[in-house]
Amino acid sequence: MSREACPNENDQCKYAPDCYSDNHHIYGRPKSGIAKKFGSLIQNQLQLCRVEHEELHALDGVIPLPDIDTMKRAINGQHGS
Repeated sequence: MSREACPNENDQCKYAPDCYSDNHHIYGRPKSGIAKKFGSLIQNQLQLCRVEHEELHALDGVIPLPDIDTMKRAINGQHGS
């Protein structure tokens, strides 16, 4: 996922007329290892309007990571190994 056109464009947006959407990592952005691989899986990201993304982070909207075995199963399922 990357920057894309905003799905909620409106003239009142602080980014108007150039509002955009970008990636929100549901589990935050872990820095290394299994957690980083898990957090980077497409199912653990959302494409959000930039303003909505900022509002979510202002609420500290990061979900705690699942246990290591759950993360490993998800990674292995994604990559087929």
